[in-house]
Amino acid sequence: MNNAYYIPHIHAFRGLAIIAIVAAHAWSFPIFWTGTLDSAELTALFHIMETLFHGSTLYFAIISGVLFSKVLVTKTWPAFFKGKLLNVLMPYIVLTLLITLLNWQFFPVNKPEDWPLLAQFNLNFLSNLYYGQAMIHFWYIPVLLVLFVATPLLWRIQRKYLWVSVIIALMPLVVSRSPFPDFLKIQSLVYFLGAYQLGMLMGEYYAAVQRWVARYLAPITIITLFCSLLIYLLFHWQYQAQGFYSLIQTAIYLQKTGFCLLLMHYLANKEPILPSWLMTLGTYSFSIYFLHVLVMWPYILSLSAVLTEYRRAWVIFSIGLLNLLLAVLVSVAVASLVKRFTGKYSRILIGS
Repeated sequence: MNNAYYIPHIHAFRGLAIIAIVAAHAWSFPIFWTGTLDSAELTALFHIMETLFHGSTLYFAIISGVLFSKVLVTKTWPAFFKGKLLNVLMPYIVLTLLITLLNWQFFPVNKPEDWPLLAQFNLNFLSNLYYGQAMIHFWYIPVLLVLFVATPLLWRIQRKYLWVSVIIALMPLVVSRSPFPDFLKIQSLVYFLGAYQLGMLMGEYYAAVQRWVARYLAPITIITLFCSLLIYLLFHWQYQAQGFYSLIQTAIYLQKTGFCLLLMHYLANKEPILPSWLMTLGTYSFSIYFLHVLVMWPYILSLSAVLTEYRRAWVIFSIGLLNLLLAVLVSVAVASLVKRFTGKYSRILIGS
Protein backbone atom coordinates (compact mmCIF):
# COMPACT_ATOMS: atom_id res chain seq x y z
CA MET A 1 0.00 0.00 0.00
CA ASN A 2 1.55 3.28 -1.15
CA ASN A 3 0.03 5.90 1.13
CA ALA A 4 1.67 8.80 2.95
CA TYR A 5 -0.62 8.15 5.91
CA TYR A 6 0.20 4.43 6.07
CA ILE A 7 2.72 3.22 8.67
CA PRO A 8 3.00 -0.59 8.39
CA HIS A 9 3.83 -1.48 12.00
CA ILE A 10 1.10 0.80 13.43
CA HIS A 11 -1.32 -0.70 10.90
CA ALA A 12 -0.29 -4.17 12.12
CA PHE A 13 -0.80 -3.10 15.73
CA ARG A 14 -4.32 -2.04 14.80
CA GLY A 15 -4.82 -5.65 13.69
CA LEU A 16 -3.65 -6.96 17.07
CA ALA A 17 -5.82 -4.40 18.84
CA ILE A 18 -9.00 -5.58 17.14
CA ILE A 19 -8.19 -9.19 18.04
CA ALA A 20 -7.93 -8.12 21.69
CA ILE A 21 -11.20 -6.17 21.51
CA VAL A 22 -13.08 -9.11 19.98
CA ALA A 23 -11.45 -11.47 22.50
CA ALA A 24 -12.83 -9.32 25.33
CA HIS A 25 -16.29 -10.44 24.18
CA ALA A 26 -15.48 -13.91 22.87
CA TRP A 27 -15.59 -15.60 26.28
CA SER A 28 -17.65 -13.21 28.40
CA PHE A 29 -20.68 -13.34 26.09
CA PRO A 30 -21.00 -17.16 26.08
CA ILE A 31 -20.63 -17.16 29.87
CA PHE A 32 -23.12 -14.43 30.78
CA TRP A 33 -25.63 -14.79 27.94
CA THR A 34 -26.33 -18.35 29.10
CA GLY A 35 -25.66 -18.32 32.84
CA THR A 36 -23.34 -17.02 35.53
CA LEU A 37 -19.94 -17.74 37.07
CA ASP A 38 -21.22 -20.89 38.72
CA SER A 39 -17.93 -22.72 39.34
CA ALA A 40 -14.41 -21.92 40.51
CA GLU A 41 -12.82 -23.05 37.23
CA LEU A 42 -15.20 -20.94 35.16
CA THR A 43 -14.54 -17.94 37.38
CA ALA A 44 -10.78 -18.43 36.94
CA LEU A 45 -11.19 -18.62 33.15
CA PHE A 46 -13.23 -15.42 33.13
CA HIS A 47 -10.70 -13.60 35.31
CA ILE A 48 -7.82 -14.67 33.06
CA MET A 49 -9.59 -13.42 29.95
CA GLU A 50 -10.57 -10.17 31.65
CA THR A 51 -6.97 -9.69 32.76
CA LEU A 52 -5.73 -10.10 29.20
CA PHE A 53 -8.42 -8.33 27.21
CA HIS A 54 -10.66 -6.10 29.36
CA GLY A 55 -10.21 -2.45 28.42
CA SER A 56 -8.67 -3.23 25.02
CA THR A 57 -10.62 -0.32 23.51
CA LEU A 58 -7.83 1.78 25.01
CA TYR A 59 -5.63 0.51 22.18
CA PHE A 60 -7.91 2.17 19.62
CA ALA A 61 -7.89 5.47 21.53
CA ILE A 62 -4.09 5.48 21.78
CA ILE A 63 -3.66 4.49 18.12
CA SER A 64 -6.00 7.31 17.06
CA GLY A 65 -3.89 9.79 19.01
CA VAL A 66 -0.62 8.46 17.60
CA LEU A 67 -1.88 8.62 14.02
CA PHE A 68 -3.18 12.16 14.44
CA SER A 69 0.05 13.77 15.62
CA LYS A 70 2.30 11.55 13.51
CA VAL A 71 0.52 11.79 10.15
CA LEU A 72 -2.95 13.40 10.17
CA VAL A 73 -1.70 16.68 11.64
CA THR A 74 -0.53 17.64 8.14
CA LYS A 75 -4.17 17.82 7.01
CA THR A 76 -6.31 20.92 7.37
CA TRP A 77 -9.00 20.84 10.04
CA PRO A 78 -11.82 20.69 7.44
CA ALA A 79 -10.11 17.70 5.80
CA PHE A 80 -9.59 16.02 9.19
CA PHE A 81 -13.24 16.38 10.18
CA LYS A 82 -14.48 15.38 6.72
CA GLY A 83 -12.51 12.14 7.05
CA LYS A 84 -14.01 11.40 10.46
CA LEU A 85 -17.50 12.27 9.22
CA LEU A 86 -17.27 9.88 6.28
CA ASN A 87 -15.24 7.07 7.85
CA VAL A 88 -16.55 7.02 11.43
CA LEU A 89 -19.85 8.86 11.83
CA MET A 90 -21.49 7.71 8.58
CA PRO A 91 -20.96 3.94 9.08
CA TYR A 92 -22.05 4.38 12.69
CA ILE A 93 -25.32 6.00 11.54
CA VAL A 94 -25.89 3.37 8.84
CA LEU A 95 -25.27 0.39 11.11
CA THR A 96 -27.20 1.89 14.02
CA LEU A 97 -30.18 2.34 11.70
CA LEU A 98 -29.94 -1.24 10.39
CA ILE A 99 -29.56 -2.76 13.85
CA THR A 100 -32.42 -0.67 15.23
CA LEU A 101 -34.57 -1.99 12.40
CA LEU A 102 -33.52 -5.58 13.12
CA ASN A 103 -34.49 -5.20 16.76
CA TRP A 104 -37.72 -3.34 16.13
CA GLN A 105 -41.12 -5.04 15.82
CA PHE A 106 -41.92 -2.86 12.87
CA PHE A 107 -44.70 -3.07 10.31
CA PRO A 108 -45.34 -0.90 7.23
CA VAL A 109 -46.68 2.47 8.30
CA ASN A 110 -49.40 3.33 5.81
CA LYS A 111 -52.31 4.49 7.98
CA PRO A 112 -52.63 7.60 10.19
CA GLU A 113 -53.11 5.44 13.28
CA ASP A 114 -49.66 3.90 12.66
CA TRP A 115 -47.84 7.23 12.81
CA PRO A 116 -47.13 7.08 16.58
CA LEU A 117 -45.30 3.79 15.92
CA LEU A 118 -43.07 5.51 13.38
CA ALA A 119 -42.44 8.38 15.79
CA GLN A 120 -41.45 5.90 18.50
CA PHE A 121 -39.06 4.18 16.08
CA ASN A 122 -37.43 7.51 15.25
CA LEU A 123 -36.98 8.28 18.95
CA ASN A 124 -35.51 4.83 19.53
CA PHE A 125 -33.09 5.28 16.61
CA LEU A 126 -31.97 8.72 17.81
CA SER A 127 -31.52 7.42 21.35
CA ASN A 128 -29.41 4.51 20.06
CA LEU A 129 -27.36 6.95 18.03
CA TYR A 130 -26.78 9.39 20.89
CA TYR A 131 -26.01 6.84 23.60
CA GLY A 132 -24.40 4.13 21.45
CA GLN A 133 -27.01 1.59 22.54
CA ALA A 134 -27.83 -0.16 19.27
CA MET A 135 -25.37 -2.87 20.31
CA ILE A 136 -23.48 -3.46 23.53
CA HIS A 137 -20.14 -2.27 22.12
CA PHE A 138 -21.35 0.79 20.19
CA TRP A 139 -20.91 2.99 23.29
CA TYR A 140 -17.32 3.69 22.20
CA ILE A 141 -18.30 5.54 19.01
CA PRO A 142 -19.94 8.54 20.77
CA VAL A 143 -16.84 8.66 23.00
CA LEU A 144 -14.57 8.55 19.94
CA LEU A 145 -16.53 11.35 18.27
CA VAL A 146 -16.03 13.53 21.37
CA LEU A 147 -12.29 12.82 21.14
CA PHE A 148 -12.24 13.95 17.53
CA VAL A 149 -14.19 17.14 18.33
CA ALA A 150 -11.71 17.87 21.13
CA THR A 151 -8.66 17.26 18.91
CA PRO A 152 -8.01 20.91 17.87
CA LEU A 153 -8.08 22.02 21.51
CA LEU A 154 -5.90 19.10 22.66
CA TRP A 155 -3.40 19.80 19.89
CA ARG A 156 -3.24 23.51 20.70
CA ILE A 157 -2.65 22.68 24.38
CA GLN A 158 0.05 20.18 23.43
CA ARG A 159 1.87 22.75 21.28
CA LYS A 160 1.67 25.58 23.82
CA TYR A 161 1.38 23.94 27.25
CA LEU A 162 3.02 20.53 27.10
CA TRP A 163 2.79 20.06 30.86
CA VAL A 164 -1.02 20.34 30.66
CA SER A 165 -1.08 17.61 28.00
CA VAL A 166 0.99 15.38 30.27
CA ILE A 167 -1.51 15.95 33.11
CA ILE A 168 -4.41 15.06 30.78
CA ALA A 169 -2.62 11.86 29.74
CA LEU A 170 -2.17 10.94 33.41
CA MET A 171 -5.79 11.63 34.39
CA PRO A 172 -6.91 7.99 33.77
CA LEU A 173 -4.70 6.98 36.69
CA VAL A 174 -7.07 8.80 39.06
CA VAL A 175 -10.35 9.01 37.09
CA SER A 176 -11.68 5.66 35.87
CA ARG A 177 -14.14 4.78 33.13
CA SER A 178 -17.64 4.01 34.34
CA PRO A 179 -18.52 0.31 34.64
CA PHE A 180 -21.06 -1.74 32.69
CA PRO A 181 -23.81 -0.96 31.80
CA ASP A 182 -23.43 2.83 32.21
CA PHE A 183 -20.44 3.33 29.93
CA LEU A 184 -21.33 6.86 28.82
CA LYS A 185 -20.50 9.08 31.76
CA ILE A 186 -18.21 12.09 32.09
CA GLN A 187 -15.59 9.99 33.86
CA SER A 188 -15.41 7.67 30.82
CA LEU A 189 -14.82 10.67 28.56
CA VAL A 190 -12.01 11.83 30.86
CA TYR A 191 -10.52 8.33 30.86
CA PHE A 192 -10.45 7.95 27.08
CA LEU A 193 -9.50 11.59 26.54
CA GLY A 194 -6.39 10.82 28.58
CA ALA A 195 -5.59 7.77 26.45
CA TYR A 196 -6.10 9.78 23.26
CA GLN A 197 -3.86 12.57 24.56
CA LEU A 198 -1.24 9.98 25.49
CA GLY A 199 -1.33 8.72 21.91
CA MET A 200 -0.96 12.27 20.58
CA LEU A 201 2.12 12.77 22.76
CA MET A 202 3.58 9.45 21.64
CA GLY A 203 2.96 10.34 18.00
CA GLU A 204 4.66 13.74 18.17
CA TYR A 205 7.74 12.33 19.86
CA TYR A 206 7.56 8.90 18.25
CA ALA A 207 11.25 8.40 17.48
CA ALA A 208 12.23 9.44 21.01
CA VAL A 209 9.58 7.13 22.48
CA GLN A 210 10.92 4.20 20.44
CA ARG A 211 14.47 4.87 21.65
CA TRP A 212 13.22 5.14 25.24
CA VAL A 213 11.38 1.80 24.96
CA ALA A 214 14.48 0.12 23.53
CA ARG A 215 16.54 1.44 26.43
CA TYR A 216 14.07 0.48 29.17
CA LEU A 217 12.59 -2.66 27.62
CA ALA A 218 13.08 -4.84 30.72
CA PRO A 219 11.53 -2.41 33.26
CA ILE A 220 8.55 -1.72 30.98
CA THR A 221 7.99 -5.47 30.58
CA ILE A 222 8.20 -6.06 34.33
CA ILE A 223 5.75 -3.23 35.11
CA THR A 224 3.31 -4.49 32.46
CA LEU A 225 3.43 -8.04 33.83
CA PHE A 226 3.08 -6.77 37.41
CA CYS A 227 -0.02 -4.79 36.42
CA SER A 228 -1.43 -7.91 34.75
CA LEU A 229 -0.92 -9.92 37.94
CA LEU A 230 -2.51 -7.14 39.99
CA ILE A 231 -5.55 -7.03 37.69
CA TYR A 232 -6.06 -10.79 38.04
CA LEU A 233 -5.76 -10.65 41.83
CA LEU A 234 -8.19 -7.73 42.07
CA PHE A 235 -10.73 -9.67 40.03
CA HIS A 236 -10.10 -12.76 42.17
CA TRP A 237 -10.55 -10.73 45.37
CA GLN A 238 -13.79 -9.26 43.95
CA TYR A 239 -12.52 -5.72 44.29
CA GLN A 240 -15.28 -3.09 44.10
CA ALA A 241 -14.65 0.40 42.73
CA GLN A 242 -15.40 3.43 44.88
CA GLY A 243 -17.07 6.39 43.17
CA PHE A 244 -15.23 7.55 40.06
CA TYR A 245 -12.05 5.66 40.93
CA SER A 246 -11.18 2.01 40.32
CA LEU A 247 -7.78 0.50 41.07
CA ILE A 248 -8.49 -2.12 38.41
CA GLN A 249 -8.94 0.58 35.75
CA THR A 250 -5.73 2.29 36.85
CA ALA A 251 -3.86 -1.00 36.50
CA ILE A 252 -5.52 -1.65 33.12
CA TYR A 253 -4.46 1.79 31.85
CA LEU A 254 -0.85 1.10 32.83
CA GLN A 255 -1.01 -2.44 31.46
CA LYS A 256 -2.47 -1.43 28.09
CA THR A 257 0.00 1.46 27.79
CA GLY A 258 2.81 -0.99 28.48
CA PHE A 259 1.53 -3.43 25.86
CA CYS A 260 1.22 -0.55 23.37
CA LEU A 261 4.83 0.47 23.89
CA LEU A 262 6.16 -3.09 23.76
CA LEU A 263 4.11 -4.28 20.79
CA MET A 264 4.66 -1.19 18.63
CA HIS A 265 8.39 -1.43 19.35
CA TYR A 266 8.41 -5.12 18.43
CA LEU A 267 6.35 -4.62 15.27
CA ALA A 268 8.51 -1.68 14.18
CA ASN A 269 11.57 -3.94 14.34
CA LYS A 270 9.72 -6.63 12.36
CA GLU A 271 8.25 -4.25 9.79
CA PRO A 272 9.90 -5.89 6.73
CA ILE A 273 8.38 -9.28 7.58
CA LEU A 274 4.96 -8.41 9.02
CA PRO A 275 2.46 -11.15 8.07
CA SER A 276 -0.14 -10.30 5.45
CA TRP A 277 -3.01 -11.68 7.56
CA LEU A 278 -2.20 -9.17 10.31
CA MET A 279 -2.14 -6.32 7.81
CA THR A 280 -5.53 -7.47 6.50
CA LEU A 281 -6.95 -7.33 10.02
CA GLY A 282 -5.56 -3.81 10.34
CA THR A 283 -7.30 -2.82 7.11
CA TYR A 284 -10.66 -4.20 8.24
CA SER A 285 -10.29 -3.43 11.96
CA PHE A 286 -13.08 -0.85 12.11
CA SER A 287 -15.47 -3.09 10.19
CA ILE A 288 -14.62 -5.98 12.52
CA TYR A 289 -15.38 -3.71 15.46
CA PHE A 290 -18.79 -2.84 14.06
CA LEU A 291 -19.77 -6.35 12.91
CA HIS A 292 -18.27 -8.90 15.31
CA VAL A 293 -21.13 -8.96 17.85
CA LEU A 294 -23.61 -9.56 15.02
CA VAL A 295 -21.60 -12.69 14.18
CA MET A 296 -21.33 -13.81 17.81
CA TRP A 297 -25.04 -13.51 18.54
CA PRO A 298 -26.35 -16.36 16.31
CA TYR A 299 -23.32 -18.53 17.10
CA ILE A 300 -23.88 -18.32 20.86
CA LEU A 301 -27.64 -18.68 20.41
CA SER A 302 -27.13 -21.91 18.43
CA LEU A 303 -25.01 -23.32 21.27
CA SER A 304 -27.13 -22.04 24.15
CA ALA A 305 -28.27 -25.55 25.13
CA VAL A 306 -24.68 -26.79 25.29
CA LEU A 307 -23.52 -23.69 27.16
CA THR A 308 -26.32 -24.04 29.68
CA GLU A 309 -25.79 -27.73 30.38
CA TYR A 310 -22.01 -28.17 30.07
CA ARG A 311 -20.51 -25.27 32.00
CA ARG A 312 -17.03 -26.71 32.24
CA ALA A 313 -14.16 -24.28 31.74
CA TRP A 314 -12.59 -26.29 28.90
CA VAL A 315 -15.93 -26.43 27.05
CA ILE A 316 -16.50 -22.69 27.29
CA PHE A 317 -12.85 -21.97 26.50
CA SER A 318 -13.13 -24.00 23.29
CA ILE A 319 -16.44 -22.39 22.33
CA GLY A 320 -14.99 -18.95 23.08
CA LEU A 321 -11.90 -19.59 20.96
CA LEU A 322 -14.04 -20.62 18.01
CA ASN A 323 -16.25 -17.62 18.73
CA LEU A 324 -13.22 -15.34 18.40
CA LEU A 325 -12.07 -16.93 15.14
CA LEU A 326 -15.53 -16.92 13.55
CA ALA A 327 -16.28 -13.35 14.60
CA VAL A 328 -13.06 -12.06 13.04
CA LEU A 329 -13.15 -14.18 9.88
CA VAL A 330 -16.85 -13.69 9.09
CA SER A 331 -16.59 -9.94 9.76
CA VAL A 332 -13.65 -9.70 7.35
CA ALA A 333 -15.51 -11.77 4.75
CA VAL A 334 -18.64 -9.59 4.99
CA ALA A 335 -16.62 -6.37 4.88
CA SER A 336 -14.62 -7.65 1.90
CA LEU A 337 -17.82 -8.59 0.08
CA VAL A 338 -19.39 -5.19 0.73
CA LYS A 339 -16.19 -3.51 -0.44
CA ARG A 340 -16.17 -5.55 -3.65
CA PHE A 341 -19.70 -4.43 -4.55
CA THR A 342 -19.60 -0.84 -3.29
CA GLY A 343 -15.95 0.10 -3.84
CA LYS A 344 -14.86 3.30 -2.12
CA TYR A 345 -18.36 3.77 -0.66
CA SER A 346 -17.83 0.80 1.66
CA ARG A 347 -16.12 3.14 4.12
CA ILE A 348 -19.32 5.07 4.73
CA LEU A 349 -21.29 1.82 5.04
CA ILE A 350 -19.13 -0.42 7.25
CA GLY A 351 -16.02 1.63 8.05
CA SER A 352 -13.46 -0.10 5.78
